[in-house]
Amino acid sequence: MMFRTLLFIPGNNKRFLEKSKFLYPDILCFDLEDSVPLSEKAIARNMIMESFISNKRSNHLDSNKDSKKIIIPIIKTKNHLNFLLELIHLNLNFMNKT
Repeated sequence: MMFRTLLFIPGNNKRFLEKSKFLYPDILCFDLEDSVPLSEKAIARNMIMESFISNKRSNHLDSNKDSKKIIIPIIKTKNHLNFLLELIHLNLNFMNKT
């Protein structure tokens, strides 16, 4: 599969997170790395989590509308892994309800 569009959304930008709910790139990447200052990373993780909870699209974690793949970002700490696992769990619960 070839990806045509890859859209990075800074995790600390509420306006961009809200707008991402209506965009359908091949890959939507919520960035917690370079685009987010170190002092805002915890806030950004919470903002991304809230975006997942409020989003009704079942493919929010998918690389595109037809696949069920998740692209895992760089995991540097146990907290990063726990955050990712929580997002996956939320998405699976939502998909099972629809």
